[in-house]
Amino acid sequence: MEPRVESKAPWGRIGAIALPLGVILLVAATAVHPSRENVMNHTAVFTEYAQSDGWIAIHFTQWAAALVFFGGLVALYFAMTAKREGPNTLVRFGLAAVVLTAAAITMLQAVDGIALKWAVDAWVNAPADQESSALSAAMGLRWTEYALQSYSNLLLGLTLIFFGLALAYGSVFPR
Repeated sequence: MEPRVESKAPWGRIGAIALPLGVILLVAATAVHPSRENVMNHTAVFTEYAQSDGWIAIHFTQWAAALVFFGGLVALYFAMTAKREGPNTLVRFGLAAVVLTAAAITMLQAVDGIALKWAVDAWVNAPADQESSALSAAMGLRWTEYALQSYSNLLLGLTLIFFGLALAYGSVFPR
């Protein structure tokens, strides 16, 4: 058995707790996210969103859960770089990707969790002569949400690939 490197031990423990905790929190928050309606039936979806009292809290929890998960990846980075062996370049790219992914997720949650909620509330409460404009504004935010979701997912995938390769080709953690 390889001797323990004390400098990586606390970071490894933090990562071992934060990574699954972030996933569990995200799954729990997403489980209560309103999603009964067909996502392509925008008026039905927007009505469902407007009726949700917990919309902003749910999205805040999703965001916080993602940050806990990303914190776990940052801890993993420090655990992997505490010992000067292995593919440090891959894990450094992973750290850069974590920062970009966290920024993208933050923008996504701001648009989906706050701006879209305000827009659908405005649409539901709009006078008849302003409903069309309010719906158009909500639709614009919906398409922005889709775009941010796409980039967030791509960045998350890239992040996990970098960390996975760094773990697979590194020698810091035993196989």
